[in-house]
Amino acid sequence: GKSGVIRVPPQLFVAPEPIVAGFLRGYFEGDGYVGESGLQVRSVSLPMLKDVQLLLTLFGIPSAIRGGSADPRGYAPRYTLKIMGDRSKQTFENRIGFLSTKKRQALRKLLERSHDKSSSEALTLPKVFNITEIKDNLYAANRQENGRVNQATLTFASKVNRLKRNVTLSRAERLSAVLPITNNSPTASFIHEVVAAQYYEVQVTAIVDAPAVPMYDIAVDDVQQYLAQGVVVHNSTDPNLQNIPTRTEEGREVRRGFVAQPGHCFVAADYSQIELRVLAHITQDEALMEAFRAGHDIHAATAARLFGVFPESVSKNQRRIAKMTIFGIVYGISSFGLAQRTDMSRSEAQNMINGIFETYPGIRTYIDETLARGRDLGYVQSLFGRRRTMADLRASGPRRAAAEREAINAPIQGTAADIMKLAMIRVDQALRESGLQARLLLQVHDELIFECPLEEAEQLGELVKREMENAFTLRVPLIVDVERGQSWDEMMEL
Repeated sequence: GKSGVIRVPPQLFVAPEPIVAGFLRGYFEGDGYVGESGLQVRSVSLPMLKDVQLLLTLFGIPSAIRGGSADPRGYAPRYTLKIMGDRSKQTFENRIGFLSTKKRQALRKLLERSHDKSSSEALTLPKVFNITEIKDNLYAANRQENGRVNQATLTFASKVNRLKRNVTLSRAERLSAVLPITNNSPTASFIHEVVAAQYYEVQVTAIVDAPAVPMYDIAVDDVQQYLAQGVVVHNSTDPNLQNIPTRTEEGREVRRGFVAQPGHCFVAADYSQIELRVLAHITQDEALMEAFRAGHDIHAATAARLFGVFPESVSKNQRRIAKMTIFGIVYGISSFGLAQRTDMSRSEAQNMINGIFETYPGIRTYIDETLARGRDLGYVQSLFGRRRTMADLRASGPRRAAAEREAINAPIQGTAADIMKLAMIRVDQALRESGLQARLLLQVHDELIFECPLEEAEQLGELVKREMENAFTLRVPLIVDVERGQSWDEMMEL
């Protein structure tokens, strides 16, 4: 297009991360500048810079666009996009970078001497943020050789205790690196969500009573696309159907507001423990595979082995501890983190983790081999070859610890996501061939939700279960549970 109206190709907004990074690298290489005034790029096309600004947000890089002034020579005015803050420049260096040695060196020099703080790299702490919930992890990660916690950490904790209501993203990243992913306290969850770029500040302007709205009429035209574990997914808005709560009465009340149109019902098909089944396939651990092949309750079977009791004698608490331990290991939990979650001592928690490795030795082998291969290659990948760059596996300190947790989990979660996409393709084709009026409304993690005429529910359930369970052949069976209901909260087994 003409220089003043040229835009980023729309395909880039749904492209894999390495392709987007390559485009941005080339654009900044050609039209960008690194120097005393910072890291920036110029263009006569304001729409182009706005598109580039959106692409940068995929990497968690905030930027600002400054208006152009008239050129005395008669040329079109140029607009300038400037990357804000030291953390964002560091992210640019790590995840996008430059091709030329000159610009790489210029950016490194800028980072070494710059102290550029930006309000775009700060966030407001919610009322649920309680420093005492994470203080033990925070202090343990910042304890010096003499046993004392460094002064900077003490000062930060003191300010938060005095109701300081903001924190920088770089501080949030350091906190996330020392907090177990399985810690689901409001404070820890907030920190992890911020670092994962899943946090948004919103202001409620009004709450209006209105009649129930059939789910098929809910507006999702403003669809945002983002990358998760290398897989492009859609995050709906108005409302965000990906994050409707289920475990609280308030959440269930919200779900009752989603109703099928008259004469129809919802059918939901959910993969049962797909990530653990993928884990069994990848690790090829005989005991883990046998538990799934025999159709056992995997957490009860694990608890029976860990506590030395018969499966039918496993208590709810023993099953809960076994479930928390095996999921925690997959997410890189430490004995300290497990102890906090289960009220066990640290030594008891470590014995529980060791017990999992003894029960399922293939998991230990998988972790060791995945981390070694990731450090050697600079990436890990799903079973289908979908890669995730893991440069920080070669770093040290909190960055490496966080990267190790991600590297252990990414092949498992990425493979599960890939299988879900294959299942959606199979289901779509089968629906077209069946002549059913049913249609797929939504994917929520490991679950697909459909709407269909009441008389089609059983046939749809059989079709969806068959196609999802046969989407890919693992060394253990894929199992799908199917439910139906008039509202999203009233789902019953089909």
